[in-house]
Amino acid sequence: MTDIKPSVDGLRIIIAGGATGVGAAIAKRLARHGARIVIGDINIQQAIETATSITSSGGMAIAIAFDLSQEDSIRNLIEGGVTAFGGIDGLINMGADYRLEILGNDGNVLDMDAAVWRRTLDVNLVGHSLDV
Repeated sequence: MTDIKPSVDGLRIIIAGGATGVGAAIAKRLARHGARIVIGDINIQQAIETATSITSSGGMAIAIAFDLSQEDSIRNLIEGGVTAFGGIDGLINMGADYRLEILGNDGNVLDMDAAVWRRTLDVNLVGHSLDV
């Protein structure tokens, strides 16, 4: 039996929520195997740092500020990737809002602030299903 190893070399991949954590690890791993990476994140400074880490290691990556709860922002992320790399071959959506003002204030739905509830739903549910 032959080992079949799929290649990502040359693929253009968006990592939505790719600035830190699992998203950043996936971005770095794919880049090491030749993928061109678009890192979209609300934390643009960390997204830039992750993209810089990839490019300084010989990979190709760009960072684009993006908010998963905003359709225009999602569209901008995709269009930015297309402009930078001539197209997009795949999307990995790791987006979630882990900022302390959100994560630290969620909990019992009966006691949760309505703004926190809306933001959590917009990012973690609605944002993953927007058709842009």
